Amino acid sequence: MAPARRQGTYFTMLSTLDATAWVRRGDWIVYLFPWHQNPKPRGIEPLTEGYAADSVESWFPIDDHHWYFTRWDLSRLFQETTGIRGDLYLRSTPELRRWLQRGLLDGEVVAYLWRPMDQAESFASYATDFGISLGKPLPTGTMRVDPVQPVGVVEDGPQYTRYVGHTSTAERENVLDETCPSANWRSESYETASPEVREWLDKYITKKYRYDPKSVTDYYNDTLGFAAGGGFLQTTTRVAVLAKGSTLCRFHDGKGADGSWWFREPIDGDPVVYAALPPGSDPKEMVMCRVNEEVEVLEGIGAPRCSNKPGGPVQLCIPRRHVKHWMEPRITLL
Repeated sequence: MAPARRQGTYFTMLSTLDATAWVRRGDWIVYLFPWHQNPKPRGIEPLTEGYAADSVESWFPIDDHHWYFTRWDLSRLFQETTGIRGDLYLRSTPELRRWLQRGLLDGEVVAYLWRPMDQAESFASYATDFGISLGKPLPTGTMRVDPVQPVGVVEDGPQYTRYVGHTSTAERENVLDETCPSANWRSESYETASPEVREWLDKYITKKYRYDPKSVTDYYNDTLGFAAGGGFLQTTTRVAVLAKGSTLCRFHDGKGADGSWWFREPIDGDPVVYAALPPGSDPKEMVMCRVNEEVEVLEGIGAPRCSNKPGGPVQLCIPRRHVKHWMEPRITLL
């Protein structure tokens, strides 16, 4: 199905959830899964059985020009849920609708509600609607912070993390529980990105170098975060222009001060947590830089990586030498 536009919002199936079927209702998208394929996506609102069942009739065509949910969607969901195949031609669409209503009431089909971010919407507004913490900046003028050793105590709620002091060591590995894969699935991918972001990827990485056969890396999805979680929260990535003289900051291990990922200002807390860094990352030092020329960057809300790394603060990705063929803007480390 081709992506659709409505009132400035870029709509596409959030393929990272791999929903069996989906239906668009205004600014919201409903995702449907057979009970045994329920990904329990963290931070995405589940619809109660009764409410979902009562909504079924509104998911279907009003007339020939307003299709929301097709027979193909319905048939695929029926087959995946029941395991019955080969006799769909004998089942009428009204019969399949009644099955879906019963399936939702009985919990055989589960439904989730998601609102993609409008490209004209502010990060703060979208984060507020979904209970995402964008982090607390350190005082203005902070140029260096002490190495984060030990990591500190982290209070981790559904979407909110607060750094509360150097009293013990927090776990830096990914915590593998039932929310971990679904948290990873919330990262941006090429399929969920806006046309402007896709154009940026084509320009700075180029289609020729998108795939690395040796490492089996898709640099488009690797850049956006879909490869392993973290990166940008799906549908929030934008192309932004940094003015000459802009200052940025990032944490690093003492060896990679000129990496790709930056923040506009220092954030209080453990960067392993709020930047949702992968296991093995050791952010010992903070460095700041000044951009010496105007440059296009990707900017978006940070996506989670497993249950103990919820992300949140807005991050920037600038083309650097991590991928050898990227164009490289000039920066001065401060």
